[in-house]
Amino acid sequence: MEIYQNPSYSNLLNKLDQFVRRYYQASIIRGVVVSGIGSITVWFLLFLIEYFLFLPGNFRFSFLLLALLFPLFMLAFLVLPAILSMWKIKRGISHKQAAELISFHFKDIQDRLVNILQLGWNNDREAGDSLIIAAIEQKTREIDPFDFKQVVDLRPPLWLLRTMVVIVLLIAASVSLRPGIITQSPGRVFNYNVAYERPAPFSFVLLSDSLVVYQGKDFTITALVEGEVLPTEVHLVTTRGEFLMKKTDRADVFQFVLKELLIGTTFHFMAAGITSEDYVLKVKQLPGITSFKVSITFPGYLNRLPEVIEGTGDVVVPAGSILDWNIGLKGGGIIDFRSGSEKILYSNKSVSVAHFRVTALTSFRYTILLTDDQKSVIDSLTYTCQVIADQAPTIRVVQEGDTTTPDLFFFSGMIADDHGISKLVFSFGKVESDSAPTMIDIHVTPGILSASFYYSLLVDTLGLVPGKSYNAWFTVFDNNYTTGPSSARSAIFFLRKFTREELSEMSREMATSSLARLRDIMQSNGAQKKQLDNLDYKLETQREEEWSDREKIKEAIEEQKKSYESLQELKKKLKQESELRSRMSDAYLDKFSQKEQELMDLMRQVLDEKTLEKLREMQKLIDSISQQELKDRVQDLKSSLEQLEDNLDRNLELYKELVLQKEMFESSEKLKKLSQKQIQVAEESEKIGTDPKNQIAKQADIRKEFEALQSTFDSLDRQNSELKRDSLSDSFRDNEQKTNNELKKAEENLAKGRNSRAKKNQNEAAEKMQSMSNELNSMLEEEEQESLEESIARLRLILQNVVESSFQQERLLGLTSHIDLNDPGYIQLGSEQRMLMAGLEVMHDSLKELSKRESSIPPFLFSLFRQIDETMQSLLRQFGDRKISAILIGQRSAMTDINNLALLLSEAMSNLQRQSNMNMMSSGSCKNAKPRKGNKGKPSLKSLRQAQEQLNQQLQKMNQMGKSNGNKGEQSQQSGEQFSRLAMEQAMIRRELESYMKSVQDESGLAGEELKKITNDMDKTENDLVYKKLSNFTLERQEKILTRLLESERAEQEREKEERRESKTGIIDQESNPFQKLRYNESKRKGDDVFLREKLKFNSFFHRKVILYEHNTVK
Repeated sequence: MEIYQNPSYSNLLNKLDQFVRRYYQASIIRGVVVSGIGSITVWFLLFLIEYFLFLPGNFRFSFLLLALLFPLFMLAFLVLPAILSMWKIKRGISHKQAAELISFHFKDIQDRLVNILQLGWNNDREAGDSLIIAAIEQKTREIDPFDFKQVVDLRPPLWLLRTMVVIVLLIAASVSLRPGIITQSPGRVFNYNVAYERPAPFSFVLLSDSLVVYQGKDFTITALVEGEVLPTEVHLVTTRGEFLMKKTDRADVFQFVLKELLIGTTFHFMAAGITSEDYVLKVKQLPGITSFKVSITFPGYLNRLPEVIEGTGDVVVPAGSILDWNIGLKGGGIIDFRSGSEKILYSNKSVSVAHFRVTALTSFRYTILLTDDQKSVIDSLTYTCQVIADQAPTIRVVQEGDTTTPDLFFFSGMIADDHGISKLVFSFGKVESDSAPTMIDIHVTPGILSASFYYSLLVDTLGLVPGKSYNAWFTVFDNNYTTGPSSARSAIFFLRKFTREELSEMSREMATSSLARLRDIMQSNGAQKKQLDNLDYKLETQREEEWSDREKIKEAIEEQKKSYESLQELKKKLKQESELRSRMSDAYLDKFSQKEQELMDLMRQVLDEKTLEKLREMQKLIDSISQQELKDRVQDLKSSLEQLEDNLDRNLELYKELVLQKEMFESSEKLKKLSQKQIQVAEESEKIGTDPKNQIAKQADIRKEFEALQSTFDSLDRQNSELKRDSLSDSFRDNEQKTNNELKKAEENLAKGRNSRAKKNQNEAAEKMQSMSNELNSMLEEEEQESLEESIARLRLILQNVVESSFQQERLLGLTSHIDLNDPGYIQLGSEQRMLMAGLEVMHDSLKELSKRESSIPPFLFSLFRQIDETMQSLLRQFGDRKISAILIGQRSAMTDINNLALLLSEAMSNLQRQSNMNMMSSGSCKNAKPRKGNKGKPSLKSLRQAQEQLNQQLQKMNQMGKSNGNKGEQSQQSGEQFSRLAMEQAMIRRELESYMKSVQDESGLAGEELKKITNDMDKTENDLVYKKLSNFTLERQEKILTRLLESERAEQEREKEERRESKTGIIDQESNPFQKLRYNESKRKGDDVFLREKLKFNSFFHRKVILYEHNTVK
């Protein structure tokens, strides 16, 4: 059959051939896969049968031959025909069969492919076959898009893969359950000519690593049993015998310990008739340590001898010590020296003595390992080397406060080190400065372990700048020369050289604090006195005492002790304030040292140790004394409180006066220096090359300093007002204002470049400031001298009254010694004795007021006054009891005390006069043309005005008390005594005013009419007080008296100013012996004494008698 030749048709045939070839390729692949699966299955079945049946050799050979032939048979049957057909060695499928297969796969082709083949195979070619050719070409083009290769899939069919997966999983499961199917059976199958016995159900495995043990040591043998069946018992068979091994936590592990082996042995395991192979255990000699020594060489600066420690490796050494280990060995041992981190520091070969050396700087743990030549550890020793580091030295410094000397610093401290100190350094430097500090070595004994030191530092010796702050500290060094000396610094202290202004401000603050503290103590003292008054009244009125009464007395004693302690602290503060001011200038010491010393002496006398001891003794006896003694103790406490109150009141006034004088003096000094500073700045203003900005800054500083002083002037005025003294003069205030203006103008002119005008302003300001300084000095000296002269006048008057009282007591003594008890004049003598006592009380009060101005008046004068008062009180009781002998003894004692008082007053007045003369000579006041007021000892209107003002205040209080009582009939005996005392005080003021009028008349020949009106009004007030009449009219009259005295005082001041302008020389008239002159005047002025009224109530007849007698004697 002739095949039709056409390109499209040929192409179609080629595609059919490719399809046929791909068809046979798929058959080959399927055949190979099926053959492989079948072969694997056959081989696995062979191994499985052999594993379970343990077949003999001929059976194993037969199965092996079958397994080898089976794959060949499968290949020959499934793969070889496809190969032969693909290579056309064997007839395969035809084109028609292929077309049918393709048509079956592609439904769209249907029978067209078969039809094409049939048309192409027509052997008769006729001329009219063009239609056939066209049909072939048309159908060929329709079939051409189809790819015949898609009909055949080379991949194995899915069912075949599933079969293969199942077979593989079955094989894997079987192997996992019985690994011997793969591990054992193949070997026996292939070695079919070898005879095998069925294996045991278990086997033995030796788990011990090494079969070498040191002589005398124990050796543990551990065996592992492997198999499908495990025995319950395992025996260890050795040359020493058979032993039952112990089970461990695991069922397949057994152990046995061979004790203290001396020679080697062989052994094997046996269980259920099954034995293991033989093992050989060898025994070696044990290495050991024969000696252990540690030699310690200490650092040289410790001065310690070397030490050797044997038998132990735990050591405690100072840092820097050298440690040498010497370890003796036997048995060929090797030593490894390791630190705690397992780092090998040293490793020695087998030697008889191992040597190691370490320099100990820090603490460490170390281990010495004894090993053999195989590096097996025979023994290990772990020790600790504790290194005591050279501790840094310690220093503790405390700055001892000394506010009295701000430029002097005291430091006390303690330094210590564990091994010794090398040096101590004091360093200081400016705050916030990068410059190197200045260091000063302080001597310490080298090598000392601890020491206390005291260091005083005077700031002036360091060259510090005033007003600048410096840091200061102490540094101590130890003697550690191994790593270098360590040091330690103390806390930082601050040094400062205070400026004069700062010292002044500090002293002013201390003075203010001291004044406030003194007032607080006085207030507390007053509260205690009120409590004691209430307690005294309660003890007098109640019949039986209460337990709380004694407790209250204890509390009062304790409070009084606290007051004394507070005074002790106050005294220290006063001393500190005094020393602080004294550091400001030497002139201050010359001016106020004596006054401050007198004030300190008064404070010492207030803080009487005997009084404190008495209070302590009283506190101990409170619970054991009787009620009457208890009342006496209350009276003692009240007396002590009154005495303390008087002393505190006096000290307060004296201190306030002293503070004022100090501030006036300091202000004067500041003005003086500021004036000098202004002159210096004025001179610099005209120099060529002077920086204008610098000059303006200096001038601004001067202005600010003066403005600060102005607040001080206001403070001086306030203190003057509090002390009832004259304020700063109008001229002083005028200079103050002018100075302020000049300073501002100078600053403005400097800013505008007008140096000549600025200099003029600066010189004017300097001159005004110098004038103000001089005026403050003059005011201070004049007021001091004036006050002193007034005090002399008042003390002279008190002395005169005391002398008169002495004569009066002498007269009463004579009358009493000759009087009969039944004589009516006996009662009159008692009344006169009472009036004499009242007069002395007024003198005591006057002296007390005077002592608040003069610190030189000795305190024992008041003690003598109190002693006289107690004697007088006793005399009045004796008059009531009509005991003449006791009265005479008391009158003689009183007269003696009064005479002693007069002598002491005379001495005190002489001291005041001497002080006045010295002041006048030192200040140059003796050059004045006329003596100032008081130069002849006459009283001043200022002192009289102050006394009258105090009297008016007492009358106001009495008037308020009278209104609260309702009527005069309810006034107590105490108010009657107050009327008598106030009448006497008014009489004394009147007499001093009359003395002043007489002195003025002697000097100028004139006596003011206003002063005469004042004395007349005072006389009327005396009469009202004698008759206990205190009305609003009386009070209005007193206010008029005070107003007239104030006007007269101002007139006197104006007159003195005129006298100072006209005076050029002056003469001082001085009393030579005031006491003798007073005794001489007594003979001709017996009627000049003023009798004090009887404290008991008078009837109208005796009141008139007293008034008439007084008017007659005075006139």
